[in-house]
Amino acid sequence: MDNEKLMQWLNLAKNVYGSEFWETLFDEDFNRSMLKNSYVNHSIHQGIQSFPSYDVIEEDSYVNILIDLPGFDRNDIDLTAHKTMLVVKGSRKSNDLQFYHKGRFYGDFEKNIRLPKPLKENHMQAKMINGVLYIAYAVEEEQGETIPID
Repeated sequence: MDNEKLMQWLNLAKNVYGSEFWETLFDEDFNRSMLKNSYVNHSIHQGIQSFPSYDVIEEDSYVNILIDLPGFDRNDIDLTAHKTMLVVKGSRKSNDLQFYHKGRFYGDFEKNIRLPKPLKENHMQAKMINGVLYIAYAVEEEQGETIPID
């Protein structure tokens, strides 16, 4: 690439990503500044961040969580439950295929889902049906502590 074409490319990149693009290229905050200055990269990053899609539904004594995981097998998913957090990890390999177009997610993901109510220990069930992971857990009844006043 000759210098004239390089300068054209640099100016184009500066116009697309903003004037501070090159100044922050190797900063620790590079990823954040790229996302802030680029609609395309922001959309891509948001897509990865929001995968997988999920719903949390509260009922009286249960909470139900539905997670969309099309194309995943239940053996590809790991669930870890904490008192107020559910961690969903998974992986889908592309097996080094030669893609003409790649629109589905491949790779590893981890999704932390904050639970609306503390879960009752050993009262969680999960089932995978047609690419949707259904999780239900019993809610631990909150018991307030009586505090004496001196």
